[in-house]
Amino acid sequence: MAKSVSARRSLFTGINEVFTVEPRNAKANPQNWIPRPELLLLQQKLLSSGLSICIDGPTGVGKSSLAESGLFEICTEEDFWKGYVVIQCHDGMSWGDICWQTVQSLHEVDVLPNKGHLSKEARLDVSAYFVKFGIKLDLSDFTQTAKLRDYVQSWGVYELARLISKTKTIICLDDAEKLDEALFVQLADFCKKLSGTLPGKLVLVGMGDIYSRTLVHDTSLSGRFDE
Repeated sequence: MAKSVSARRSLFTGINEVFTVEPRNAKANPQNWIPRPELLLLQQKLLSSGLSICIDGPTGVGKSSLAESGLFEICTEEDFWKGYVVIQCHDGMSWGDICWQTVQSLHEVDVLPNKGHLSKEARLDVSAYFVKFGIKLDLSDFTQTAKLRDYVQSWGVYELARLISKTKTIICLDDAEKLDEALFVQLADFCKKLSGTLPGKLVLVGMGDIYSRTLVHDTSLSGRFDE
């Protein structure tokens, strides 16, 4: 007997949910998640002070889903981290772009898919952080947004480290293999600052041995940047 149009639509919807290319969140969608021992290991590392993390492996093995699941659970169930943002890397990206996309994501995290999660306390902390510098975080005002973007894109490594340290948020850079070598120099410096006087955490996700590409620029990161 032929299936009705609504039945076929429901079937295709279910198939798309299972075989999607979008990162999955184990906590939000447990029915589409096979338990992985790597998730517990990642959560342990996320709770380790002064340690940034690299998730490196071939395409399609579930790196982004692993990162999303670990970050979501830690930031919604533990007291220390107040949230996280996911930045999608692309060819030609600059350090200023990373800074600006982080600020955008901190502001719009609930209205954009796969951008992360922030607690109400974290939102207040982010807004208060910019008010301290005489800036109102309101991306609905075009003029205000242009000024804010220019300001944020001028940031160095220290300024971004200070933001995520003060607001207790984690930055996840996905598809990090697309970044050029000059950015990996800055990422190495960023990890070093997050393990020192500005405690915070960076999660790098990608392929092509991005762990070595970061570590080669500062071998003192051994023990502070883990794969």
